[in-house]
Amino acid sequence: MRVRLALIPLVAAAALLAGCATANTPATTPTSTGPVDNGVSALAPADIVTKMQTALAAAKSFHMVGSATDNGQKVSFDLKFSGKDFAGTIDLGGAIKLDVIGIGTDIYIKAPNDFWSSQLPSGQAASLLALIQGKYVKLDAKNANVAPLIDPFRPENMVKPEGDVTKGDTKTIDGKPAIGLVDSKGGGKLYVATTGDPLPLSIEGGSAAEGSVAFTEYNVPVLVQAPAAGDVFDLKALMGS
Repeated sequence: MRVRLALIPLVAAAALLAGCATANTPATTPTSTGPVDNGVSALAPADIVTKMQTALAAAKSFHMVGSATDNGQKVSFDLKFSGKDFAGTIDLGGAIKLDVIGIGTDIYIKAPNDFWSSQLPSGQAASLLALIQGKYVKLDAKNANVAPLIDPFRPENMVKPEGDVTKGDTKTIDGKPAIGLVDSKGGGKLYVATTGDPLPLSIEGGSAAEGSVAFTEYNVPVLVQAPAAGDVFDLKALMGS
């Protein structure tokens, strides 16, 4: 729960290439049975984590927005999830924005030429850019070179403690009462709803540099679709995976 993102693996997609030579919806709060306390505040911290993880896995959809700074580079993200599928953007310091879509084990990434050209070998950049310009590059999420690119942004990894967890303060987040869980490794704090479903509402990093994450729009319908075939460079098929 430290809101720390692995930025360097973003070059993995470029390395694979070189080797080859949605509608806005109104915000709402998490599904709730009403203002009745859900009882998690009285549980041991580890049990709160377990209930929170179960509730998050059961959520049909939600919106996750956050930012962090890693090694001096700021990254922000805005992703909407429908089950395990997702779509949205990852912004690297305001200079480069990636459009990302994940459906099952298929990952689609659309990046500006400046991103790809900075990662590709100079002798191959021109020919490869001609193939992928303006297109989504389709990758296999299970590929060992691709997983480090996507996994830091998966909600289940965001809310997974790195150390021991203790109870923190209570506060109201977007009208929902919540209890904080403090991670002993880094001091990140995860707030869990104490009414309705015990869903994660926000994460605060152990320091300003480690950023924050907000979880909203639980169970508001989200449509995640693959790009049109003509807009895709299918690297997954070329790699035989």
